Amino acid sequence: MTIASRGKIIREATIGGLLAGGSFAAGQILVAATGSQPPGTPWQHFASVLMGSHVLQGWIGVGVVFVGAGFNFALATVFGAIFGFVVSTVRPRIRDDMKLQIAGGALYGLILWVINYEILGSLFFPWMVRAINPALQAAVHVLFYGVPLATWLSLRIRELEVPGVHELRHRYQTSTGAEQEFRIERDEEELGIRMPPPQLPPPERRPPAR
Repeated sequence: MTIASRGKIIREATIGGLLAGGSFAAGQILVAATGSQPPGTPWQHFASVLMGSHVLQGWIGVGVVFVGAGFNFALATVFGAIFGFVVSTVRPRIRDDMKLQIAGGALYGLILWVINYEILGSLFFPWMVRAINPALQAAVHVLFYGVPLATWLSLRIRELEVPGVHELRHRYQTSTGAEQEFRIERDEEELGIRMPPPQLPPPERRPPAR
């Protein structure tokens, strides 16, 4: 088995963080909708970290959305890279377990909520803390950021640490008969893995001669 390098894991986690930033924004918009707020409210909150609390009182313009979106995706990418670094320090047999990694991602999302909102938010951005529902925000951080990030990274690590697995499956699914058996045996030796026995098509039945 090939072990994925730390750089590759961090790179994949960075991409996962960017994607999870999109799902996180979608979760925030969903929370705003359930609270009868405009869908642009999350972008106001994000932008207020850089532009100040007065942004929350004004009209949700294109500039506010642009700043808020940029800030959200930038943080999501950085947090993804940090998660990747942490995962890269874990033993392969543990990080290859998807259930454990998703549980770790959920915990990571909860930790981000505590740090960003309960600690930093209370100290430097109190207007954001007053405007949110803590329980909903904790759920959004876990379900819309931590879990998607960990799921993406877990799937990518499996592909990185077992190179050629998709090519093997493709050859396994598209070949038949003796050719299939030969390819499976050869690839098992190359990759050091074990594939299930081939499912050969049933023999063709011919109608009895009259």
